[in-house]
Amino acid sequence: MIIRSQPFQIARLQLAYLSVSEYARQFWWYVATIPAFGLVLMVVGAGSMKAVGMMGMLWPLSLPARALFATRKSANLFVKKTEAEVREDGIYFKPETGQGLRLARTSVHDVFMRKDWVIFRTRKFQFIPVPRDAFEESDLPKITAWVDEE
Repeated sequence: MIIRSQPFQIARLQLAYLSVSEYARQFWWYVATIPAFGLVLMVVGAGSMKAVGMMGMLWPLSLPARALFATRKSANLFVKKTEAEVREDGIYFKPETGQGLRLARTSVHDVFMRKDWVIFRTRKFQFIPVPRDAFEESDLPKITAWVDEE
């Protein structure tokens, strides 16, 4: 089985936005509890504890900036026109120029659709998005079933 995508590009900011979104979905308890703990410290704390509480409350605002730094390597791949190829042994990302990326099938934990994206989630809490419209509509069920065939 070989499923090829149409060439696609992902802007750096779009990739950072997806990164923040996936982080918040996977680790929602951090995103919820750290500001709540910060609020408690702001109310009951004294002196420097209020400053720690303020940092806890403001921590979620730092996620977009950190996502820009965390996605800069993968952004270098996806800002160029790239084709994805799903094969039996893995997923291959081939840019127009430069070195591509191979993601082994054993490292893919899950494949799912999220709005306009096909998300390949790895076992190391990383993910690779591909625009949903880059694949044929008839290939989407095959791609989501691909991970379960192992």
